[in-house]
Amino acid sequence: AVAGGSPDTTFDTLDGTITKPLTTGGELTVNHNINKADVHADGVPNSVDTRLGVGARIPLLRGHGYRVNTAGVQIARTQSGIVDAGTKLTAITVLADVERAYWNLYRADGLHEVAVDQLDLAEQQLKAARRLVEAGVFSKVEDWRAESGVLTRENAVISTETAVRLVQRDLKRLMQ
Repeated sequence: AVAGGSPDTTFDTLDGTITKPLTTGGELTVNHNINKADVHADGVPNSVDTRLGVGARIPLLRGHGYRVNTAGVQIARTQSGIVDAGTKLTAITVLADVERAYWNLYRADGLHEVAVDQLDLAEQQLKAARRLVEAGVFSKVEDWRAESGVLTRENAVISTETAVRLVQRDLKRLMQ
């Protein structure tokens, strides 16, 4: 030390840095700095300064750009399109079901008309058979056979009426 002058001082510095690359493209850094000041004078304490730091660098846009940052919007648009297509498919399915039910009703109604016409013809045939049995041209068996035909046709009319009502109910259910 110099008498009457400033004390003689020695500075020592130690810097340590560890850098670890991340799989996402960024990096993690840990710094440790030690600064030591040795003052060569009586009664003056030595000074030690220690600093510890942690840093992370994450490049959000490097190499990705517009497409990556707008991916959520693009996914939402696609999902909206999927919902629209599902709605259209549902509407088309309902319309097809209604059309099928309508044509089923048309067919059932036509079959009912045929059954009613056959019943009318069977009743006319029964009347003719009874006249011929009374006249002695036919035996009683022909009367029974004609009566059986009428009963069979009545059963067919009842069955086709039931079918028409069932198909009407199905169409009304689809229309609601």
